[in-house]
Amino acid sequence: MVKPERTHERDVSLSERHRLYGIDCPAVDIDLLLIEYDQAAPVALIEYKNEHAYSGHTSWTTWHALETLANNAMLPLFQVIYSSDFSRWEVRPVNYIAQYRIPQPVEMDEPDFVRFLYSLRGREVPPEVLENLQKAKGGCQ
Repeated sequence: MVKPERTHERDVSLSERHRLYGIDCPAVDIDLLLIEYDQAAPVALIEYKNEHAYSGHTSWTTWHALETLANNAMLPLFQVIYSSDFSRWEVRPVNYIAQYRIPQPVEMDEPDFVRFLYSLRGREVPPEVLENLQKAKGGCQ
């Protein structure tokens, strides 16, 4: 079982403080950037956004920095917009490596999204994982 997040809080004060460092010292406070990995080897970078938090206005420089990071690491970079009830997941490829996996944005249900995550690892989803999703969503599949 995956450990739950302990605080459910982000340190906003550091982000605000960093702005005092000036325009020539840019940084970005990313909502939720996850390194998807398998056996300690990274397989993808995914920036997750809740559908209600997504404005569609992430700066070009932010995405360029993330894309450069992913390209230098030879990792696919995806942006994923998810619904609050976890029933819809829109997967958007950001860099050329991601476009080999998914050429254009695609909407998935949760079981298909989990299959996608496992495919990044070259694995099949264990049946018990899909069963757990069904139980959690009252029969979603």
